[in-house]
Amino acid sequence: DIGGCIDPAMEILNDIAHKPIPDELQKELFNYCLKSFTSRIFKGWDRHFGMLDLAAVLAKDSAEASQVHSHLDQVKPSGQSWDWDFKNAQLIRVKLINKTEGEESANLFLEKNITNPDFRKKVIENAIAKKDYSKAINLAEAGIKFDDRNSPGLADDWRDYLLKVSVIQNDTEQILKYARHLFIRGNRVKKPYFDLIKKHTRPENWEIALAAIIKDISADNRWDGNPLIADLYIWEEQWEKLFDFVKSNISLDKLETYEKHLMNDYADEISDLYQLAIFKYMENNISRDHYQNACRYLRRMIKMGARVKANYVIQELRKLYPKRKALMEELLKV
Repeated sequence: DIGGCIDPAMEILNDIAHKPIPDELQKELFNYCLKSFTSRIFKGWDRHFGMLDLAAVLAKDSAEASQVHSHLDQVKPSGQSWDWDFKNAQLIRVKLINKTEGEESANLFLEKNITNPDFRKKVIENAIAKKDYSKAINLAEAGIKFDDRNSPGLADDWRDYLLKVSVIQNDTEQILKYARHLFIRGNRVKKPYFDLIKKHTRPENWEIALAAIIKDISADNRWDGNPLIADLYIWEEQWEKLFDFVKSNISLDKLETYEKHLMNDYADEISDLYQLAIFKYMENNISRDHYQNACRYLRRMIKMGARVKANYVIQELRKLYPKRKALMEELLKV
C-alpha cells in the first residue's frame, strides 16, 4: 500500500522536473533529491537512484551537474557479474553528460565504459546507423568473448547484432552461422531465425540442411521430446513425422498441443493415443484434481467424435480403480 502511494508521487515529481518551473522550486526539488539519496531513505528501492535521475534532469548549470557527478562518484563497482547499482549510476551519468557536455562527450563515455551492456548496445546501434559495420562487428565479437561464459543471453544479443549486420551486407555464410546458432541454442523466438536459414539455403540443399539441424537440436537440447523439432515438422508441414514424434512418447499435454495439426490425417489414431495416455496418466495420479483433468480429456475425445472410445476408457477405469471414490464421482459427470 505504501509503495502504491510512492509510485504516483514519484511520477508527479518526474512530471515537474521535466517542465519549466520557477528557480526557487527547481532549487528546492534538486536539493531534496540529493538529500534523499545521501540519507538513503529509499535504499533498496528503484526510487533511490530515481532521486539521482531526477537531480540530473533538474541540474541547470555546471555547478549543479558537478554535485550530481559527486554523488554518482560514491557508487563504486562491486565486482559482481551483474552490478545493478553501478550500472544504474553509469546510465544516469551518461544522460547528465549528454545534457551538459553534448552528445560527443556522452558517446566517448559510452565507449570508455563498453563493458556496460546497455552502453555496448548503444554504441553498436550507433555504428550500424552510421554504416560503420566493421566497428559494429568488432564490438559485438568482443561482447561475445566477454559474456559467453557467464551471461550467455547477453552473448546472444551480440550475435543478434552480428546477424543484423550480415543481413545488411547480404553475407550468406555469416547469416547461416548466426541464425543457426540462435535458432538451436538461443533462448528467444525461433521462427524468424528458421525463416532466415531457409531463405538463405539453396532449395536443392534444404532437405540435407534440415536433417542436420534436427540432428544438432537432438544433440544439443536434452529436454523431453524436443518440441523445437516438432515445430520444424509443423512449419514444413511434415505431418507424418510430426505424428511419429507425438506417438514416440505419449502424454496428454503433447497430444493436446499437436492434435490440431494432425486431426485431418490422423483423427482415429489420435483418439487411440488419448486412450493410452489417459490410462498411463491414471496409474500414478490419484487426487481429485488429476481425475478432473483426465475427465477433461475424455470430454475432448467425445468432442472429436470418439464417444465409443471414451466410454470404453470410462468402463475400464471403473474396473481398474473401483476404490477411488473421487474418480467414480468425476466419471459420472462425463
